[in-house]
Amino acid sequence: MKMEMESAVNNGEHGSESAGAEKTRPQTQPSRRVLTLRNGIKTLVAVAVLGNAVYDGYFPNEKVTEFIGDDGEIEYVHSDPKTQHILNYLSGKESLSDEDVRDIWIDNLETICNEKKLPFPKDIQTWRLEDIKKFIADNDPKYYELSGGTKETVQQRPFHREYYDALWKAVEDNGSPKIRWGAEKWLGTGYDAKSMFNDFTHTVHLVAEPIFKENSEDKFVDRPLFAEIAHAKQFHEHREMAAIRFTGSVVRLVYNKIFTGGSWSKNYGLEYKRVGSLEHEAHEEIEPALLQQVQPIFHSKPETVEHGITPFIGEENIDETMVNNGNETADHEKRSSEFSDGENVETANLCKEDIHSAQP
Repeated sequence: MKMEMESAVNNGEHGSESAGAEKTRPQTQPSRRVLTLRNGIKTLVAVAVLGNAVYDGYFPNEKVTEFIGDDGEIEYVHSDPKTQHILNYLSGKESLSDEDVRDIWIDNLETICNEKKLPFPKDIQTWRLEDIKKFIADNDPKYYELSGGTKETVQQRPFHREYYDALWKAVEDNGSPKIRWGAEKWLGTGYDAKSMFNDFTHTVHLVAEPIFKENSEDKFVDRPLFAEIAHAKQFHEHREMAAIRFTGSVVRLVYNKIFTGGSWSKNYGLEYKRVGSLEHEAHEEIEPALLQQVQPIFHSKPETVEHGITPFIGEENIDETMVNNGNETADHEKRSSEFSDGENVETANLCKEDIHSAQP
């Protein structure tokens, strides 16, 4: 009798478990791809916030100091001497010496050596300027042309007092970033053929056009500087938020590169058209406002510039039609739109949720 009761009890337990199992529907688990992307987003956001906190602790901000000169006019001094010299050259207050031009080309040569994994010449200080430029031209003709190697350097610009004040104030009001001549490597993908802002070093890297041309009615050649000062403003005013937004751009870049193909520069170029992205805000909102303060000084006509479409130096399989016309191909737009279709809707929402949850 006891055995029968135990058997009945056991059967009842199993029966209730079975009934419960039938009533409980198994939850749909996110795919491995979604889980990987979610964890990657959280890691990148954490690294961005932590990295910027470390940056603030170990790298003091640069600054601009104003004083009254002997002529009674305001003078400006940057805490970084190289930046001060570049700004004074751009405004016509100082000239580029032969030594300055030579140093610029030595920096360009070092860029090529790093990119091509070539040994940097130990006797570089004994080389003539012509030899330095020939070394660059022989090893990377494209970079040589982009660096202005085929053009004569303008070593003295006419001084514009109004531009001098406007230029320095634009730098001072937006975090006083450092400025350097020459290309900079972007996220390990290659040296960008255009100017860029590196937040981790708080530096604008200005590619060569302003050293061999002057601002005029035909063209405001210093525009790349103000385009990158726009990014300096973002990180100066909202460093953590800018870092998180940039992380979102990187997540989308990597996703598109892995799952939809295309080159790094082509994929990142989409960020310039994405309303609300860091790039769109910098170049469609902040940059035009900065240019309104300086372009009228030279009566330069406003020009339309396509951002984010120049290939990285050394990047393979570039769609030249896209580069020349500033238009992504229809096929690439179709493939990139998959980011918001089907299963990827969940992925896109995860990006937004993780990034917004990390906001300070």
